[in-house]
Amino acid sequence: MHNNGILSATTAFGKTVIGARLIADCKVNTLILVHRTNLLSQWVERLNEFLIINEEPIIELTPKGRKRKKTVIGRIGGGKNNPSGIIDVAVMQSLVSGDEVKELVRDYGMVIVDECHHVSAFSFEQILKAANAKYVYGLTATPTRQDGHHPIIYMHCGKIRYRVDAKEQATVRPFEHFVIPRFTRFQKPTHQDESKWTITDIYNDIQNSELRNSLILQDVTAAVEQGRNPIILTERTEHVKYLASQLKPRIKNVIALTGGETQKKSRETLQTVADIAEDESFVLVATGKYVGEGFDMPRLDTLFLAMPISWKGTLQQYAGRLHRLYEGKNEVQVYDYVDVHVAMLEKMYQKRLRGYAAIGYKAKGTPQPLEEVHSIFDSHTFFPVYSADILAARTEILIVSPFVTKRRILSALNYMTAANAKVTVVTKPPENYVEKDRAKIAECIELLTQHGITVKTKDRIHQKFAIMDQRIVWYGSINFFSYGTSEESVMRIENMGIAGELLWSI
Repeated sequence: MHNNGILSATTAFGKTVIGARLIADCKVNTLILVHRTNLLSQWVERLNEFLIINEEPIIELTPKGRKRKKTVIGRIGGGKNNPSGIIDVAVMQSLVSGDEVKELVRDYGMVIVDECHHVSAFSFEQILKAANAKYVYGLTATPTRQDGHHPIIYMHCGKIRYRVDAKEQATVRPFEHFVIPRFTRFQKPTHQDESKWTITDIYNDIQNSELRNSLILQDVTAAVEQGRNPIILTERTEHVKYLASQLKPRIKNVIALTGGETQKKSRETLQTVADIAEDESFVLVATGKYVGEGFDMPRLDTLFLAMPISWKGTLQQYAGRLHRLYEGKNEVQVYDYVDVHVAMLEKMYQKRLRGYAAIGYKAKGTPQPLEEVHSIFDSHTFFPVYSADILAARTEILIVSPFVTKRRILSALNYMTAANAKVTVVTKPPENYVEKDRAKIAECIELLTQHGITVKTKDRIHQKFAIMDQRIVWYGSINFFSYGTSEESVMRIENMGIAGELLWSI
């Protein structure tokens, strides 16, 4: 058994149960570090459920000389300061005052760091530097940090000793996992100078887009009518309030969750949700930060991403809210709003698409049951199915590939010329390239034309997709005439509505 190390496991894998087993095996007094009060409560509840502890807590006297009442599992944080010295769960902020770490940190034989990807935060690092524990373990779903500071995690907790494959874990769960892309018509306001349109401005415009919000509200209402229990996640508190206010006249149980509430108020709100009858649906509207690690609501089965994100760790965390086991849950759905008319936002979706594939999600065009599987492919796996779709097309094929290379065109000509349908390719004109590349691009376009393929050029296009017979859609980050070996993803969906939206986008 290693004295340190990290368990990298998906949400709902049972990391607290693993922590309880470590405590039982090592048989030393243990400090569990968390960064949120709700995680503290969850740990205490789970440890009481799984451990039998035949020890007496340390004796402390009150100022009046009476014995302070203690339990064998102590709490430090969330308004409590009642360590037992046997097993204590502490919110990290409660162990640090300025530059000083509480002395008790040095007294434990084992430290377990929950959601250890937060270790690079200054307070967490201070605590671990002060600890004298023989055993140090970290638990997390996302050991890789967006800021690149994950080496700090390994320095304090050790290397990853066991990694649970998220895609394999999805196959074990007793329900299906689907992403449902919803293509929006959100675009840059006509008066807006694109060079000055910052991501903050874009998020403001998304929040205030009546057309986009209307699509989300319509989808949420339909999901509730189907008996589903959705959570809507956005990045703005004002957006939470707006969406909740619009849903309340339509849906009986709508609960808004934002930061800034007292702990008592938060507990009361969550208890309100827990008390909703089993035969009644509900909708939670929240900021992503509010429902980060430790948010436990097993009835949730549908996620609406009301604002775009790009990092796969955030996506995995958000989708993980749906992965708790619950009786009768047979399919979880993520509605992802794809802003295909804005290049920056479309690239963010393409990153999410890779994230969905990594956690075992499949794609479908509507919430209805699928007649056949619609998959998410990478650049190594898509070609056999894609080329078969080309050959099976009967009327027309449209391929939008901003970039082209002669090598990829030559390899594609065999099946392109064998197709029974008219083939049209949309790509960037030579003038969009630097001067030294223009002749090569013109040669590629001429090569396609010589083989009976219609080529249309369009300035500055960023979309990448193929549509067969206005029904089968291939959409993602793969340039069909220039892809290489890099990590790219593409989804295949049969849906005339999505085909129409993409056609409209160019």
